[in-house]
Amino acid sequence: MQVFDKIKPGSVNWQQVNKPPFKKMSGKMRKLDNCFYVTELARQHGFRLDIVNARNILSGNRGAILCECENLFVIHCLAIRMLYGKTISVSHKNLGNSKHPTHLWHNAWHDA
Repeated sequence: MQVFDKIKPGSVNWQQVNKPPFKKMSGKMRKLDNCFYVTELARQHGFRLDIVNARNILSGNRGAILCECENLFVIHCLAIRMLYGKTISVSHKNLGNSKHPTHLWHNAWHDA
């Protein structure tokens, strides 16, 4: 969530985030709530979430976490290009387009 907030300031509602330390009994549920919020943020940013869901993130599924990191990387690169005034042909709203190069790579990796 901190990365989302760095890339697009103000996109995270910090009042909705459960912060540590977590108690033993309710800790897992609070972490799961945070994971649900991360997937909600990803959808709001137009991320393509084929294998990513809150339970995969909480369980440490490497594929799901890699997919989320890849999407964040693409958004960050686009934000930097916009910051320096370079024209871009892909916005963060249409990253779900399968013609985007990183998604072609992701689809090839995911289908293998």
